[in-house]
Amino acid sequence: MVARFLTYSSTYAKIALDHFFVGETAYQEAQAISADLDDFYDYDALVRREKLWSSSEQYCVAVCFSAMALESFIYDYAARLLGDGYVSKYLDKLDAVSKWLVIPRLITGKELSPGGRSMELLRELVRQRNQMIHAKSRPYTPEAAMAYLDAQSEEDDRRTALHALQAVYLLAQDLDELDPEAACRFLLGIGSSYAPEQFTVHEPWAKFLKQAGISVKG
Repeated sequence: MVARFLTYSSTYAKIALDHFFVGETAYQEAQAISADLDDFYDYDALVRREKLWSSSEQYCVAVCFSAMALESFIYDYAARLLGDGYVSKYLDKLDAVSKWLVIPRLITGKELSPGGRSMELLRELVRQRNQMIHAKSRPYTPEAAMAYLDAQSEEDDRRTALHALQAVYLLAQDLDELDPEAACRFLLGIGSSYAPEQFTVHEPWAKFLKQAGISVKG
């Protein structure tokens, strides 16, 4: 297997997972607080909002770094097997979804299912990441900020982060099934071995996969 150094896809994936779990802690603490959200001066409501805001920040990090992990890996995968010059000239300008469809096909002659769950999650991840990075500003008052936050479903940010990490794992699993030499789950720090038959998931990822209801394929 050709190798490259100074790649950070596993670091980005670890950051995404770590922040997801921090967000989960804050989110669950918020759920345990009973409060009157209609009372602006209710102390418990303020504490609950603070914890939800903290969880949202952590989930945002999880989303952005999930996207970075996938973009970093697929570029490295292409550069290892197709060459830096070719990737820079012909593939680098493709969007993330196109890279995950085109690059495996160029390397293996096969492609990930365009309508599969992993690609659906990748499209959602890219859309959500772009909304976060290119968010539109709006006039601020404390009341307006509270009203905006309360109007958001408490599950929205959590679901987005959960789906982001599902995208990381399922794309890696699908690519390893398509091309065992890709060792995507290993190189993303998800598991312990290049060889699919010896692959075992690291404990933090096993915890996440259990929570997400995802089964591990060899």
